[in-house]
Amino acid sequence: MKKSRLNRFLALVSIVLFIAFWALLVYFIGPETIVEKIGAENGYVLIFLIALFGGVSAFTSPSYFAALVTFAAGGLNPLFLGIFSGIGVALGDALFF
Repeated sequence: MKKSRLNRFLALVSIVLFIAFWALLVYFIGPETIVEKIGAENGYVLIFLIALFGGVSAFTSPSYFAALVTFAAGGLNPLFLGIFSGIGVALGDALFF
């Protein structure tokens, strides 16, 4: 019982730390610079992978939404972001559930 409680606590702490890291990264560096460093084509692939793994659970979905908003604010096409992330979430839900 204690081990599962510890695992849940560690999972929650790691998710909160990831969200805080992403927020600080966007705040100090800016979404335009992040998209510039990643590249437009790689941004679509990255949002697909984040949606595939991040959109599956209620605990991991905040990181998916933060990445989606960052890429949209960084200048990537919102239509293509929606298409790639929608396919990623659909495949992730089909595979993991």
